Amino acid sequence: MAPFGVHITKQVTWRGQLEEFENVYHYDTSSPISTDAGWSDLIDQIVAAEKPRFGAVVSWKQARVHGPTNTTQAEDVMVYVKDLSGSGTIAGAGAAMPYESTIVAQFYLGRSARGYKRFLRKYYHTCKLASTASGSGVELGNAQLSAADKQPYIDLLNALKTLVVGGSNNDLCSPSGTHLPLGSSPTVLNYTHVRQFRR
Repeated sequence: MAPFGVHITKQVTWRGQLEEFENVYHYDTSSPISTDAGWSDLIDQIVAAEKPRFGAVVSWKQARVHGPTNTTQAEDVMVYVKDLSGSGTIAGAGAAMPYESTIVAQFYLGRSARGYKRFLRKYYHTCKLASTASGSGVELGNAQLSAADKQPYIDLLNALKTLVVGGSNNDLCSPSGTHLPLGSSPTVLNYTHVRQFRR
């Protein structure tokens, strides 16, 4: 098992300055990706899945790959960096979201040895909602997201569960290499969550 972290860095103009944020995905590359072309292919698939779920104000900047992430810090090394371009293309006429608000999508990983529930969560600064039915309550995090608001992110995580590079499967996993339970389906939390930018 060889989990590698793929950081997808995006940016948006927030309060008059460019603000960067990222989503990180870990993949078990049991059939090793050993070429720049292979890593580039994996990144391109992730970016292609992400863009239809973000507002046009979000642009893609860079991708970085490092690992293995289930070993020592010294062995976890950068293996590939790629510059990115393009903007979000979310469909629908939903309202803009506060840029520090996120839609939270997750997979349930089961329970830990101590009995605690474990989740693989992704926080998406979408900057826009897809649904035409969303009201100001949703925009401000005070009302529940509708099914139409949630569906793009359920679709996104399903699209990212397994990516094929060079004929081999690369499965989404935790940084330590924990795989999703067989038949696992993603869910989206009912409310938006705030993830503050660095400033």
